[in-house]
Amino acid sequence: MSENTIRQQRTGRRTRRATVTAALAAGAGAVTIALAAPASATVDVPQVSPGLGGKFATTCTYDVTVPVSGSSRPVTLRDGSIIVGTIVPTAGKAPFKWTPSTAGSHNLTAVQLQPNNTLSIKTLNNIPVSQGLNLGSLCLAL
Repeated sequence: MSENTIRQQRTGRRTRRATVTAALAAGAGAVTIALAAPASATVDVPQVSPGLGGKFATTCTYDVTVPVSGSSRPVTLRDGSIIVGTIVPTAGKAPFKWTPSTAGSHNLTAVQLQPNNTLSIKTLNNIPVSQGLNLGSLCLAL
């Protein structure tokens, strides 16, 4: 083998190594981008409209909406330690039905697990609930 042939073989190996190294680096960059954390997604404070007379009462059912941004992961609504329900939001909202079972101050908390395994938590605090009288189509706070 001539010295020229040996030099060409070494140059060819270096070129192939450089090409493989560049391809691996590009692939690693693509993996890094694919594994980057997604955009922030959060729940917002639950929204609930009071009943007749602007009050909340036991045995009466209220619509609660939890605004959600950036995620379609399930949202859980809690009334203190009681789970009201878990639902997958649609169109940026998670709708719930809430029927308080006891009189007193209530806290409604929305919880959503985020893509990075942290929790987004928002609470509507100190909702005053009095005794109620549910008459079917009408529910009164006493």
